[in-house]
Amino acid sequence: MYKSKPILILKTFTNKELKRLGEYVGSPFFNKNQKVIDLFLLLKKYHPDYEGLGLQRERIFKKLFGRIKYDEQKLRYLMSDLTKLIEGFLVHEHYTQNQQSYAVSLLDIYAERKLEKYFQTTLQNHENHLAKDPIKNIEYFLHSYQIEEIKFSFNSSLSNRTNGDDIKEIMGNLDVFYIANKLKYSSELYNAQNVLSLNFEKPLLLDEIRQKIELLQLNEDEKPVILVYHQILLTLLERDNEQHYDQLIVLLEKYAAYFKHSELQGMYVFAYNYCTGQYRTLSRDRKYLHKIFELFEILLENNILLYDDLISEWDFKNIVSVGLGLGKNDFVEQFIQDYKKYLKPSVRENAYTYNLANLRFHQKDYDSAIRLLHQIEYTDSYYHIDTKILLMRCYYELEEVIPLFNLIDTVRAYIRRNKQISKGHKNNYLNFFKFVKKLVRIKMGSKKTIEDLKEEIAQTPNFDGFSWFFEKIKELEQKQRRF
Repeated sequence: MYKSKPILILKTFTNKELKRLGEYVGSPFFNKNQKVIDLFLLLKKYHPDYEGLGLQRERIFKKLFGRIKYDEQKLRYLMSDLTKLIEGFLVHEHYTQNQQSYAVSLLDIYAERKLEKYFQTTLQNHENHLAKDPIKNIEYFLHSYQIEEIKFSFNSSLSNRTNGDDIKEIMGNLDVFYIANKLKYSSELYNAQNVLSLNFEKPLLLDEIRQKIELLQLNEDEKPVILVYHQILLTLLERDNEQHYDQLIVLLEKYAAYFKHSELQGMYVFAYNYCTGQYRTLSRDRKYLHKIFELFEILLENNILLYDDLISEWDFKNIVSVGLGLGKNDFVEQFIQDYKKYLKPSVRENAYTYNLANLRFHQKDYDSAIRLLHQIEYTDSYYHIDTKILLMRCYYELEEVIPLFNLIDTVRAYIRRNKQISKGHKNNYLNFFKFVKKLVRIKMGSKKTIEDLKEEIAQTPNFDGFSWFFEKIKELEQKQRRF
């Protein structure tokens, strides 16, 4: 029962949504089966966790049917009926809250019933609403196309002649919707190709569309959605041209008001991916680390990283890591304290403690860093590994060789048997541990040299080492030269 479909859906409901669902289930217009209402009321008592012995199927059945012999099929039918009602409620809520979909359907209904007066009133009201809405994204042009198409069809049904302007409106909205969507998903395709090292066929008509973009006579509402997605695509197709990235940032700041918050987040992800890709490709060129930091400053200043007043623990971690990499310890200290409250409660203490430990490490307060790291609960395999790697770095700096080697052996065994970690990540971690051990031995007077280690690293395919590790190699090289 705990993992049944209705319970898994109900777990996502807020208290307000659950109350409205109760009204929906209890309405005779939607449901006339009292047993379904009784089942809902029983399940509702266990919101939001839906845990407890009372949720066992036999107990639920007994509460619903008394002394009647347990009938699995009978309970399944009730669960199915309740599931359909829950799904119907979700569709109803989504539909009534989406003014655009509601208007399209209402216009369709009035057109079908030839209620011209109400059709024109609804159309006028909705066109006024669209004119005032600052959002002019892909969805807007799809919706505008749908509205114009319904209007044209309705006028045709009334034998009203056209002067061609309405057809131009239909074609114009359709063109912007199609071109912007083509650019958007072409960008997604090339991004996936870069990340996954896969080869895809070039999207149909993409070259032709790109050649025509500069010739398009776009009005001020049409420019943002096409220009931004085209610029994103350029950063993917011509990565060596840094001006494409700079222009993308200019366009995103200029046209931010034209897009929904979630869309802006996705657009800035492309910008972030460009910088991180260039940083790795160009031997960790710090210029791109500065660009990443500047990008985070824009995102923080405009609250773009916050979604439902929450910041992702990974965005939180990345901001801290980049800030520390640039030596901006004061900024990082302030950020950690100011944005802790925006972390999801379930991950807040872990994320806060780990990132504070990372800050203390960069402040060379290794003992404080170690104390903080021992407070972290391992709820995620990557948190587990990142915590252990930071602990290794502390031991290295403190020259605690035995604890360091013991920790490496323990984490290496954990990674090898962990099935959630991809093969690529496993190999990278295992190579890192191997090279750290070799670096320590060289530091202690091993016959192998730094040059031997660097040559072995160069011959290791796809090794994405950590900045700290390469800094330690450089430090040891400089120390050996002095002697």
